[in-house]
Amino acid sequence: MEQIYIFISSLQLNFQKTSCILEISNHLYCKSFQNFYNSDQSFNLLKELLVRHSLFKPPDSIQIFDLDDIKEISNFFLYTFYRHYDLYFFANTPSINFEVRTFDIFKSRFPYTDTLAEAQPVARTEIPLLQQYLVDKETGLTPEQLEEIMKGDSIHMVPAKKREEWMRLKKERERQARIDKVIKKEVERLNIIFEEKIKIQDEAFLEGVNAIKNPKKK
Repeated sequence: MEQIYIFISSLQLNFQKTSCILEISNHLYCKSFQNFYNSDQSFNLLKELLVRHSLFKPPDSIQIFDLDDIKEISNFFLYTFYRHYDLYFFANTPSINFEVRTFDIFKSRFPYTDTLAEAQPVARTEIPLLQQYLVDKETGLTPEQLEEIMKGDSIHMVPAKKREEWMRLKKERERQARIDKVIKKEVERLNIIFEEKIKIQDEAFLEGVNAIKNPKKK
């Protein structure tokens, strides 16, 4: 503030301009360090304040300074305040020390649970929650019960037409499985034959190449 007072005295400004410069300086100083502005942000704030006090546009701005005053004020802040801005910023930044500690989220211990080694298999039919996924929606029977019906060993009463349909579908699946098995076996056999032919061709090609590289002497 002493430098500002000397600067104002050297310009011999009137009371209105003097009080305005002092208030702008105080506002700029407090705002810059309270909001942790860097030098560019702080200087932009200064320019905004000077513009608001150099144009006659009430109530947003009022004309107090002219162009010469703005030039003098800007140069003063550039060569004094912003020249050592980093030093002022460091001096006005509070020192904050963080102390990091660990704490227990769960105050009590988890309940004891059995290990996988102590586990025992449970039939899926004994779990009520799985029944809705195991039972056939149309017949209300499990897959095991349907298999017994198709074998003729079931005590469940199923209409003859429905049973014939199940038997037909089962035979189609078995027939398709046999066809797939034969096709797979035949494809494997053809692959073996093809690989053998490729091998014979490669050997003949290599023999031809060696004969060209190393011709027999007469």
